[in-house]
Amino acid sequence: MAVKHMDTEMQIIDRLRNAGYPADIRLDRDGRLKTGTVEFDPEEAVVHEVERVEGMSNPDDASIIVALSGPNGVKGTLVLPYGPDVTGPQADAMRSLTSS
Repeated sequence: MAVKHMDTEMQIIDRLRNAGYPADIRLDRDGRLKTGTVEFDPEEAVVHEVERVEGMSNPDDASIIVALSGPNGVKGTLVLPYGPDVTGPQADAMRSLTSS
């Protein structure tokens, strides 16, 4: 039986950076997306790709990596936990990002 190799979180982020998504985007406590001096609401973002990654030793250790663009031409990746570790603002942001 062949074992399928899955990309790690960093491999996916590196691939997306090389594909033109260089910024590290983060989600603040109020559910706004931030990178450098640019701050915007999830509703202003355009999602280009979504990847889900499970932990190598623990499948419950999962995250979602979102390649997105926002105002002022910002393009980057947002990493969020997947599953019960997601906070209320993160869940709201994910709903906004995926509902368009």
